[in-house]
Amino acid sequence: MALSTIRAALKTVLEGVSGVGQVHDYRRYSKEWSTYKDAFESSDKINFLQISLANMSEIVHGSDSTARDVFNFVIEGAYGLKDEDETAKTVENLVESIIAVFRGNDRLNGTAEVVQYPIEADITIGMFGNILCHQYVIRITIRDRNVF
Repeated sequence: MALSTIRAALKTVLEGVSGVGQVHDYRRYSKEWSTYKDAFESSDKINFLQISLANMSEIVHGSDSTARDVFNFVIEGAYGLKDEDETAKTVENLVESIIAVFRGNDRLNGTAEVVQYPIEADITIGMFGNILCHQYVIRITIRDRNVF
């Protein structure tokens, strides 16, 4: 239950970031390139992010009857490269904005115990199908507390 609640809150928070494009709360797949590409376009360009759970663990503290679930999420995104539009700066600013949205919201709209720092990001250039894009990966850990 906690995972689905945290995933939904994470999607809601990310949808509030200006310029983020399509937000998917799971890793998308398709057998057809045109169908797949349509899921990632925003304003006639590739601009999306997708959230996936990399791993999770549970820490149980017997003395206070609590368990802490630790969810390690990966946020992967791509943004169509167009040098004359200075998209490199656009993507760098977008990644900064995505990370910044968690400042002051370390309880993820009240759904988690804490969003842990550091939040790490890598930005590269790569192909999304046949389209050259800026690609980014953001790693974020969210911890939840359960009393049993």
